[in-house]
Amino acid sequence: MNKLMSSDEIFSSSNIRTFESNQKITNESTLYPNLSKDLTKHIDSINLNVNKTKEYNNLLRIVINSAGGLIWNDLCSINEDFSMELCKFLIYLRQLMRHSLAVCIITLPNEVVQNKDLLEKFSHLSDYTFLLDDSSRTTSRLTNTQYDGLFRLTKLPRLNSLSSCFTPETLDLAFYVKKKRLIVEQMHLPPDIDENDDSQKGRTNSSVTMSCSSSTSSGSHKLDF
Repeated sequence: MNKLMSSDEIFSSSNIRTFESNQKITNESTLYPNLSKDLTKHIDSINLNVNKTKEYNNLLRIVINSAGGLIWNDLCSINEDFSMELCKFLIYLRQLMRHSLAVCIITLPNEVVQNKDLLEKFSHLSDYTFLLDDSSRTTSRLTNTQYDGLFRLTKLPRLNSLSSCFTPETLDLAFYVKKKRLIVEQMHLPPDIDENDDSQKGRTNSSVTMSCSSSTSSGSHKLDF
C-alpha cells in the first residue's frame, strides 16, 4: 500500500547534508579544494569508501549546482584561464567516485554552457553528459504534445571499456513536468499529415477512362477499341 508522507517526515528520515565553507575568498581562490576535502571526509564517515570497508547498505547522492559559476568564486565564464581549477576538481571527483558508493550530478550555468570551449573541456572530464533544451525554437515543435523540452544525451559513460556498454535506441529524449516531478521518456511525436496533399490520398490530376468511340481530344486519355 502507498503511504503518503509529509515533507517534515521525509526530511527527518533523510540524511541530507549541505556544504558550508569558512574559507576566506580571494580573487584567485575557489571553493573547490575545500569541497574536495569535505566530500572525502563525509564519504569516509558514512563508510561508503570501498577501499576502507566491506559493508555497504546505502548509496550517496551528490548534487553540485552551478559549477563554474560565480557562486563558487569561479571566474572561468569571464576568463577561461580560471577553468583549470574546475578541471582539477573534476579529475579528483572522478577518481573519488570510482572508489565510493556514490553518484554525483553537476549542473552548469548558462554562461558556461554557451561557451563551447568550456563545455567541451568539462564534458571530456565527465562520465555522462546531457543537455536540457527548452528554447523557443524547440518548444514550437512540441506545441501539440505534452513535452516541455528535449533531453539530449551528449555523452554516454565508458567505464573500463573503449566503447559504451549500453547504447539507447535514440539519444534525443523529451521531458515534461508532472506534479513537481521531472519525467524523461522517449519522444513520440504525432504524424505530420497534410489533408490537402493529393499524394497522401493516392490521387493524380490525370484520369484514365475507357470508351467505345474514338476521340482526338488531346486533353483526355481514353482507351478506344
